[in-house]
Amino acid sequence: MGQEITAILTNQKLSIPKVVVHFQEGECLIIPVNLGFSATSELIQSAANFDSWTDFIAFVNDNENGRKRDDDSWSIEDLIALIRSLGLHTFIIEHYSEWAGIPADYCFAAVIEDSVIRESIVDGQTDWVNSSRIESYYGLMGLSGYWVANEDRYFSFRQAARSYRKLNN
Repeated sequence: MGQEITAILTNQKLSIPKVVVHFQEGECLIIPVNLGFSATSELIQSAANFDSWTDFIAFVNDNENGRKRDDDSWSIEDLIALIRSLGLHTFIIEHYSEWAGIPADYCFAAVIEDSVIRESIVDGQTDWVNSSRIESYYGLMGLSGYWVANEDRYFSFRQAARSYRKLNN
């Protein structure tokens, strides 16, 4: 099994409930979430149709389709509920997966002061590796370096949760 992880990255100063898996990396707060590529990609594609995150959330709330899950992964609605409960208005949603060191699926979107930044969006298997565009959004979040490189912590949501529990016991 290769690395696969989705996370919210933000520079907001927040009080995060202890039950929410999260790590501080410099000025950036990283919140791993148990959402796979397909759901993350769907979320990003849908959000790209809106100017503001607030408008997107209103659309989702008006059109919830009660998706059922066969496993313990999150739904788009779960992720939106977390973002709303934390009061996030400036953040990145990023999904990364690889197999044998070869990138497989990747998607990325930035929301800055509630505005969905369409030019930030990367969705699918694109040439994201040397993207200065992504690095510039990392800089806005106070992150220097590529967070997924820390595979001991960010290999998967389950690995992140184990690391978090170990740090907080």
